[in-house]
Amino acid sequence: MFVKALLPSGAILCTNTYRIDVAVAGNAKHDTGYKNILTDERVSDSLLIESIGSHFDQKVTFGVADGVGGWGKIAGNYSSTLVHNIAASSAESPLEMIRDGYHKTDKVASTTICVATIDQGHLIWANLGDSGLRVLRNKQFQVKTKEQQHIFNFPYQLGKRSMDCPDDCDRGVYRLEKRDVMIMGTDGLFDNLDGSELISLINPDHSAKEIIDRLAKKAIENSRNLNKTSPFSEKSMHALGIQSSDYKSYQGGKQDDISIVVAVVK
Repeated sequence: MFVKALLPSGAILCTNTYRIDVAVAGNAKHDTGYKNILTDERVSDSLLIESIGSHFDQKVTFGVADGVGGWGKIAGNYSSTLVHNIAASSAESPLEMIRDGYHKTDKVASTTICVATIDQGHLIWANLGDSGLRVLRNKQFQVKTKEQQHIFNFPYQLGKRSMDCPDDCDRGVYRLEKRDVMIMGTDGLFDNLDGSELISLINPDHSAKEIIDRLAKKAIENSRNLNKTSPFSEKSMHALGIQSSDYKSYQGGKQDDISIVVAVVK
């Protein structure tokens, strides 16, 4: 898995009022257990954390990209190059960063992309495709990005031959408070953990590292469970018009690369 992490996993951004505890995790679908492999050429996910300054009232940027299947290994090359170009961008907003990175990425393939910044205490995001982010407060999701699909398993994506463009991104702004937890991930996370499972695994009193380890381990466990009714299996049945009484053949998680970023406001 390719990772550009200028802010290391477990880093804490501080002011007199807030601390932001950050952790990142990645796992290849080929692996049999959770290894938190952050650099692996076999996978198509890419992930970035870039710190600009060191305080809550300054800016930190997060991003995940998932190279779309069908392009083989070059999907990972495209997503990692896009992430590199986004990280190098001098643009201010996530949407502008994505635009800038997209126009500078001259490779053939495509990827989903989710980029967010925490700036002056505000979470600002832009998301295209089926990666995304959530913000949990008081055991309820206050932010949930829209999953963008043309048809089942065909997400919006950026690429030289794609019909989609940066301006198609779902985007928004949210004011963060103490004990908020931001979870950003590729579809390997959200296709294997439903909302109630995510909530049950998140405790804002715990460290970002503790939270992300639980999320990754459970997502991997679900992805390999052939009897699990997962978000992916439910979407499969809905897309195919399968009745619940006939669902057994469509059960199971989705084995996929998984990239996650967790940020906890302390």
